[in-house]
Amino acid sequence: MALRAPAGGGWSWYWQGGSVYGTDVKDGYRDYDDTVPVIVTTLARLQQHGPHGPIWWRYGHSTWETLEAALDNPDDHRAFRAREEERRLLRRAQEEREQREREETARRQKAAAWACPTCGREVYSDDDWQSVPAGSDCSVCARAKERERLAAEERAAEEVQAQAKAEAEAWRKENGIFGFLRR
Repeated sequence: MALRAPAGGGWSWYWQGGSVYGTDVKDGYRDYDDTVPVIVTTLARLQQHGPHGPIWWRYGHSTWETLEAALDNPDDHRAFRAREEERRLLRRAQEEREQREREETARRQKAAAWACPTCGREVYSDDDWQSVPAGSDCSVCARAKERERLAAEERAAEEVQAQAKAEAEAWRKENGIFGFLRR
């Protein structure tokens, strides 16, 4: 691995973006590869707390720490992976909750279904994306009946029109072209 010197100098970290959760979530971690932590202490603190006490000051940190804490990088790839795992678990829990809700909705719809009086097909209250009154025909049968009704109305209108035309023709034959003068 090649040494990388960030803008702040060769002893500091650089930011590694790594989130895959869209543009609204900016996440990543600090990459401490090829860096050296600089820690210091005083003899007075060493005598007061001993070598395992909070006697170490790491440049870039804000408090006195134990040697283990001073050498640790709490915002490195381990923390990022922990956040990624937490987000993955939350996403999985959300997907499972949504799946349960969909199944519960489907179960309730199935329980509320009835058989179509015309064809026997199962009918749901929101059949064909519109509310259907309980006990009514399925959307297929309802559309077929509507087509039959429109066809019957069209035939009746054609019959009325044909009858009016026949009456007009009969009147014309009976009275001729100048039949209006006989009135």
